Amino acid sequence: MKIKENILSTKGIYLVILFFFPTILLAEKIPYEVTKKQNGIELLAGNKKLSLEFINPAIVRVKYVPEGEYESNNTNVCIPQEQKNITIKFQQKDEKFFLESDLLKLEINRFDGSIKYFTKTGNLLLKENEQFPRLTEKIEIETVEFDNSKNRTVKTADGDKVISEIASVKKAGTAWKARQQFIWQEGEALYGLGSHQEDYMNLRGTMQYVYQHNLKASVPVLMYTKGYGLLFDAGCAMEFHDDEKGSYMEMLAVNQIDYYFMYGPEFDEIIAQFRQLTGKAPMMPRYIFGYVQSKERYPDQHTIENIVTRFRKEQIPMDVVVQD
Repeated sequence: MKIKENILSTKGIYLVILFFFPTILLAEKIPYEVTKKQNGIELLAGNKKLSLEFINPAIVRVKYVPEGEYESNNTNVCIPQEQKNITIKFQQKDEKFFLESDLLKLEINRFDGSIKYFTKTGNLLLKENEQFPRLTEKIEIETVEFDNSKNRTVKTADGDKVISEIASVKKAGTAWKARQQFIWQEGEALYGLGSHQEDYMNLRGTMQYVYQHNLKASVPVLMYTKGYGLLFDAGCAMEFHDDEKGSYMEMLAVNQIDYYFMYGPEFDEIIAQFRQLTGKAPMMPRYIFGYVQSKERYPDQHTIENIVTRFRKEQIPMDVVVQD
């Protein structure tokens, strides 16, 4: 089934991503050839490229393209990292490659490129799907411009909605619909991906849409009770699955698969790795730690002023009132 996804831009132009769900074809796998690089390795198999780079002894960046060159997803999620020489041990044994830092051991299958992450002492933390660690499908991207002069307003149960007519459709290039597949361990809990309205914290056994929308703020980070976290640098809508369809993160439109493995093992240490990658967050002003009064909608200034007056009259502490 053909699917269209609209992404609003500030200029009234939308990106439309067109794709067909990929069909998995069983074919002979070409073995990867390895090249050692500063702080990691690069693997090549036909047109496919897979890069593993240690940012520090506890952080590994994984990049993959099915063809062509690596190309940033242009998200600005991660800040530029100072290039440092990290002590890395490399070894090839039989059909596997091994990378080792002071904190982590990585095992890479030469034929499918799947990665296993271990602690220094050999305890398994995470492994990618060994049959299909990464799936990709080339997609077309179009820009859709709307004719605002023909806008019309309709009344709905959710308020007034503006309906626009399409003025033009233009091809904007190609990208990849990509799926990064994992095998999580039995009894392992995982948390993250931002705020949720559902009544659970552990995301095991669930499916989550990872993009901003009403009542949900998405953050593409997962943290696991095994002592590690994952940061996905994609810059597009994503779907997290740990259900009957499998265990994976699916990215709607990317130039490359790009994710970071962050080892703790404590949650505070994982967050410290996340802060290194994304930059230190400034402290909020003092008032934001107080009580914030918010409602779905205050219709006018008079209502907001009355709310504040009533709070003061009843001597109920309030630091912020939100105009929504």
